[in-house]
Amino acid sequence: MPSTIKDIKEYTGLSLATISKYLNGGNVLPENRAKIEKAINELHYEVNEIARGLVTKKTKTVGILVFSITSPFSGMILHHVGQALRKKRLRNAYRRFMRRRRDREKERQLSYQQEG
Repeated sequence: MPSTIKDIKEYTGLSLATISKYLNGGNVLPENRAKIEKAINELHYEVNEIARGLVTKKTKTVGILVFSITSPFSGMILHHVGQALRKKRLRNAYRRFMRRRRDREKERQLSYQQEG
């Protein structure tokens, strides 16, 4: 089960407000920042972007519709979209984008192996 902000609260002994402030880019005391970062690493915490999107009403989602994922043109488009996401520092969007792309590539390779 993925860790939650409440798990970080229990691990650090800090308030949810302080942890939330840190996660949203606010200023927190250096010692609190260190505690939160340690908890995030130890607990393998990742922000739930879907939940965040529901609250903020901003999903930071990029949708791309291509005719064929195997065409060189589609690959070029996906490559450039990935670069743009990385340059804009949309780290989570870029990670999800690349993860889905890798998953599709694995599926395609498996289907070729089963056909051959």
